[in-house]
Amino acid sequence: MQSDTELYTIERFSTAEVLNGALDLNLLLSDTINGFVVTDFLDGSEISEIVNGFRDLHEEKLIKINPRFNTYPISFAQFAQMVKQNTLSEKDYFENSSDFISGFNSKFGIDIFGKLASLFSKIKNAPQFEIPREMKSGGNYIPFTFRELFAGGGCLKAHCENLFFHEFPDFFNRLSTFTIPDNQLSFFIVLQEPGTGGELTLFDILWNEKQKRPTDHEIILEDGHQLAFDDTKHLKRMSIPAKAGSLVVFSGGKIWHRVETVEEAPSRITLGGFLSFSHDRKKLYAWS
Repeated sequence: MQSDTELYTIERFSTAEVLNGALDLNLLLSDTINGFVVTDFLDGSEISEIVNGFRDLHEEKLIKINPRFNTYPISFAQFAQMVKQNTLSEKDYFENSSDFISGFNSKFGIDIFGKLASLFSKIKNAPQFEIPREMKSGGNYIPFTFRELFAGGGCLKAHCENLFFHEFPDFFNRLSTFTIPDNQLSFFIVLQEPGTGGELTLFDILWNEKQKRPTDHEIILEDGHQLAFDDTKHLKRMSIPAKAGSLVVFSGGKIWHRVETVEEAPSRITLGGFLSFSHDRKKLYAWS
């Protein structure tokens, strides 16, 4: 086990160490650590199976966020926006989710949800790992999505997941009926590491309700002080490289973060989403 402690504490484990009980989720929930990386969650053959399945998807299946950013399938953000715009029905979303979940193993060759559930079952103080099901509709939410960031501009702008309460209130109001949506954890599995770029950057800023993000490149703090995310002199940061096969889990609800621009091919491909607790804290839900 190895730890990075330059700004945040990100513990590193092998799969064998986690399965042998080396990790306690309470360390993350109490902010004793801020995240963990399972360095060998997937092996090379498993990665190839999933990436090949992703490459076999028809072009019209992909959600094009911008010319350098594709996702699959639809995420909570697109769901919220499209339902509001009447370009997607709730029924269609939950049917698509059902098809994605039931067909994942055959389409992508690996039971990723089963692997995640098995891993989390060995983490001390981790509740049962599940896909959230909405009582009103009876439908399951999509547990994780593919994200592909292409060289020459692909990135994820600075954010923290608690910010999404304000940006997508309708969705989070739905979510809050069966789960605790604030301070959720972020997770992703790296399926393809980029040539250069694509690191996860964690900024020395924790979420506060009074913060504002007027542009993609700056934040206004509670005291009115304005910081540029690219200001390396006044804003500390740490990076977690995108290593193929690794599983990264961190306090993305509270910690402002971004994915740096992918500079050189190949593209950065990940599969991930968010983790939040049921109200009784007996279940840990994966959703995206």
